[in-house]
Amino acid sequence: MTDQGEKPIYSLDGQWVNVWNGEEYSSVQVHKTGENQELIRVEVDDGRILYCTPYHKFYIENN
Repeated sequence: MTDQGEKPIYSLDGQWVNVWNGEEYSSVQVHKTGENQELIRVEVDDGRILYCTPYHKFYIENN
């Protein structure tokens, strides 16, 4: 999640963006870290679908 809303990660490679880190927005430069990696499908409470690597970290409120 960026301060400009949701963006496809592939469209941000090499750019500086403000992303939510679980507590506040912070400025980071997006870098591609791999190719042809296994992806898993994650469905969140509001029905949105995310695809990420099995080791991707998520911020979970109240935990």
